[in-house]
Amino acid sequence: MDIAILHDIIGHIYKMKSMYDDALSHYQISMHIRRELKETSKLDMANCYENIAEIYSRQRKLKEALSLYETSRTLRQEILGNDAIEIKHSNGRISKVLYLQDKYNQQES
Repeated sequence: MDIAILHDIIGHIYKMKSMYDDALSHYQISMHIRRELKETSKLDMANCYENIAEIYSRQRKLKEALSLYETSRTLRQEILGNDAIEIKHSNGRISKVLYLQDKYNQQES
């Protein structure tokens, strides 16, 4: 699990430097490691989905981002319920992606 955390940290550093392809690669490695480990919690997986969704959102791959944000929220809801602050944060991220999708669709029209 420590290796997965290291890949998360490296991914965060690349994200901060706007090196999104490199960040995505490390987040995906982290997710792969966590999937292989039986003790990985749903909350850990929710964080993985959210990290990847954030990269997709920054890359304007909004359909992919939306799908992963929704998966992340669903996992969190299963553990935390609908009233947890994490769910509200997830809803905010989903709303932002929906807003951006609408904005880009209007620009194309």
